[in-house]
Amino acid sequence: MGEYIRNIKTGEEIKIGVLDRCFFSHKQVEDWHNDPNWVGWYGGKEEKGTLENYLKDPNSLYEMIDGLHHKEFAFKFQSPDSEIIDHCNIHVWKKGRRGNGYQYKVGCQFEQQKEVWAVIVGERYNEKGEARTIFACDCCEVLFSLPQDTIDKSLNDIDKSSREYFQEILKGRK
Repeated sequence: MGEYIRNIKTGEEIKIGVLDRCFFSHKQVEDWHNDPNWVGWYGGKEEKGTLENYLKDPNSLYEMIDGLHHKEFAFKFQSPDSEIIDHCNIHVWKKGRRGNGYQYKVGCQFEQQKEVWAVIVGERYNEKGEARTIFACDCCEVLFSLPQDTIDKSLNDIDKSSREYFQEILKGRK
């Protein structure tokens, strides 16, 4: 299952995503869309709208961000408004010695906290083509975006070279 495109000249096929999750950057999808050799492809035949759907849907999550070389780290945000993120419960499973086990729910450790650790998961674009960085809570993994001023304040707490790198990449919601 997934969304595929094919180059009709070379025959190359690429799986570009699954539903609203795109494995590539917005710019890469635009480049394919603007090249008439690339078409949506599924089950051995052309499928209309594959690239257009990603570009027009504001819920498309682009997992690649131009300029971001490594996203496997946690980023700390100081937020004056703990309601910015709608945290969810975490399901924990414990296995017993004889193979039995149980599952229970606990609240996110960052719920109602002013300090939240998060990871970068990608970008989304609104109908006007404006990008915003999408983060995931490092505990409950709920997705969210932040206002630009919150991102800027958080960048002040890191070293200068990292700050300069992230200022070019992280985009707050409008």
